[in-house]
Amino acid sequence: MKNLTLSLLFVLSFVITAKARPYIWFGRSTICVGDTTQLFITGAGTGGTWSMSTSPYININLYSGVGLGVSVGSSIITYTESTGAYATAMVNVVAATAAITGSNAVFVDSSITLHVSGSFTGLTPTWSSTRPGVASVTGAGLSAGVTGVGVGTATI
Repeated sequence: MKNLTLSLLFVLSFVITAKARPYIWFGRSTICVGDTTQLFITGAGTGGTWSMSTSPYININLYSGVGLGVSVGSSIITYTESTGAYATAMVNVVAATAAITGSNAVFVDSSITLHVSGSFTGLTPTWSSTRPGVASVTGAGLSAGVTGVGVGTATI
């Protein structure tokens, strides 16, 4: 009678799925009281929720991710997935006590200068036109040139 040696080989496997961690990004990280910013989430699955650490400064629509600045301060915004993965971002709300001075009319092919004054709490003013085909804006900071491009009305 012969002795037989029997060897058994067991192979165990476990499937692991690597996912991207969620990341919050937004239109603007600093907004004025009364202004809004849209918060977006990337790399996240479905079923996540928005929350904030200090809600007196910003109100977040917990379904759409739109934030409204309600008082001066900073809030930590968190998006948490159902799996427990999360992402955080800070939104700063500042006071906007500013005024724009200068003419409210410009002729086509002419230019005027507008000035802004007030408290910006560490912000640098930027200028834009709602209708660059009517009025174009050049410059940054406390003053900007506005050139009449076409007939119509634009908000600067």
